[in-house]
Amino acid sequence: MSFPALIEKVHRRANIFFPNERYTAELIDEMIDVGDIFIEAKDILPYLHSALLDGKMVEVQLDNNPRVFFSHLHDDPPPPLEQEEQEEQEEQEEAAYKENSYLENLSHVIMFPVEPGMGNYALRYSRYVILRFFVSFYAVEVAAEFQEVVYQDGVPLFRLGFPSIGRIVRKAREFRAKVAKKMELMLVVQASSKRPTIETRIIDISAGGVSFFLSRLEQKRIKVDDVLRLKVYLDQKLLLSIGGRVRHLSKIRTGSGVEFICGFQFDLANRTVASSVEALVAQVQRVHLHELADKSAEYGFSVLA
Repeated sequence: MSFPALIEKVHRRANIFFPNERYTAELIDEMIDVGDIFIEAKDILPYLHSALLDGKMVEVQLDNNPRVFFSHLHDDPPPPLEQEEQEEQEEQEEAAYKENSYLENLSHVIMFPVEPGMGNYALRYSRYVILRFFVSFYAVEVAAEFQEVVYQDGVPLFRLGFPSIGRIVRKAREFRAKVAKKMELMLVVQASSKRPTIETRIIDISAGGVSFFLSRLEQKRIKVDDVLRLKVYLDQKLLLSIGGRVRHLSKIRTGSGVEFICGFQFDLANRTVASSVEALVAQVQRVHLHELADKSAEYGFSVLA
């Protein structure tokens, strides 16, 4: 059982930032005990670290509006030195700041502008911002406040205050395995004979579907509810050939610009097909976990899948 003052403090913040939920003091007490709700910065930090270092897609909601926007977290290195200072202090400054370590100051979070772009104006005038990203089978939601627009190399970014509350939402979605950068999976998308095939990269895969990147031109060729056939190759070896249906098309801003994403639901015609998908998901997850283990060793803390 938690202290009454802590329960009251968490209860108050939960009702402000998650007003659609009916939180009682008893429920808050239970959630604190199992770690499903937290207000200490040290408890929020590991989830933000994981979202930043693993490049997780972040869903963004403004105030109590159900509209969802998309973004990614961004690094916040020190500003570049003047030429004279750079000559004297370059080596010292490089040693002083470790890439992606600014979150450890517990002061703020840097985020790319959201997509669709109409959300960027509304974000500046929002009372609070909910960031949601997925870890394994559950979602992590943290609440922060907009501070200002900052610029890095001429690119506008949003600076948010460090989140003041976070919660775990269990069974928020089906488990998805992210495709590690070093795993060169190639996806071939086949529509009708009238449209050319598309070769692209997979973002993540689950037992029920897959998401993948599209170019600006390619996303114009595909529509929601289109029936497609996908083929997945690794080192030119065919691992999976499966049909299904396009469920959503969206775009998101990353360090390389705006990218378009397609969400695709598999047609699991029989148990043999389902087993092939499950085997591929397990293979992808093993490689991703190795990649996260390397990052955890490099940065000195656990990066959550």
